[in-house]
Amino acid sequence: MLSRRGFTLIELVVSLFVLGLVGIATTRVLRSLFNASGAQIAIANTQGVMRTAALALPQDLREIGYDTIPATGAVDSDLLAIGYRRLTFRAMRGLGVTCGTPTLTEFRIRAPAIGLRDPQPTDGFLLFLESDPNLAADDQWVSLSVASIDYASSCGGEPAIALHLAAPPIVNPAASQPMALSQHFVGGPVRWFERIEYGPHRDPSTGQAFLGVRSVSLGQTELSPLIGPFPDTTSFLFEYIGTGGPISPPGPPSAVRTVVLVLNGQTEPVSLAGGTDRNPVPSVVVARVALRNALRP
Repeated sequence: MLSRRGFTLIELVVSLFVLGLVGIATTRVLRSLFNASGAQIAIANTQGVMRTAALALPQDLREIGYDTIPATGAVDSDLLAIGYRRLTFRAMRGLGVTCGTPTLTEFRIRAPAIGLRDPQPTDGFLLFLESDPNLAADDQWVSLSVASIDYASSCGGEPAIALHLAAPPIVNPAASQPMALSQHFVGGPVRWFERIEYGPHRDPSTGQAFLGVRSVSLGQTELSPLIGPFPDTTSFLFEYIGTGGPISPPGPPSAVRTVVLVLNGQTEPVSLAGGTDRNPVPSVVVARVALRNALRP
């Protein structure tokens, strides 16, 4: 007869012991891999936030400029208020080219407009005056007090947007001097902007810190998250440089020629094998933007 022999108790115990060792080793390897992946994901997320901020914010900042009023030599800047962690400015939203026969209370621009969107009644408007085309010293941007907008207007049968003004444009605010139509050449640019504020924002539900934004033009009173999250509301900094060097807030904003954005991010702690945490990894991004018309810092 054939004899059949099974596993002895000792053999079963040894097999279970070996399998247990293999399982423990496999668990540790998998945990290390998961922790390493988690750390890499945390670093990638932080770097993604920083890259987004470094690309998105300068888009608005590059449109910031300043203009000199020829009659007085005063500087009119798109920067409205400056702070180390708060910045209010005129954010350009579109550009149009004048057409038709203008009056002191109506200017038309060709449609479609160029830029992010069509002009809105809550926007501010700037009209470029060429005055003497052979002289650059008298060129300037003047504000338009737009009362209403007709999106279905036309110029010689072509689509246009009509800007109806509440009053004629003023070329010299100090003397309340209105512009003359002879100072404007049809085909010149009109720009419209939204008053925007950047500042620190903390989400009340999560406690996370962000660089926030609000539209002053739309009457918004609370900041909304724009870029983040950051380690803290002090993790970003605005610096300002004029022709003579650094400018300390509150300004004057009209003296600023370059805006520097400094972002300090870091990863959140990630658990490693053995119950320890990986130290946060810092990440610093600096974006330097020269204002329009600025020939030097």
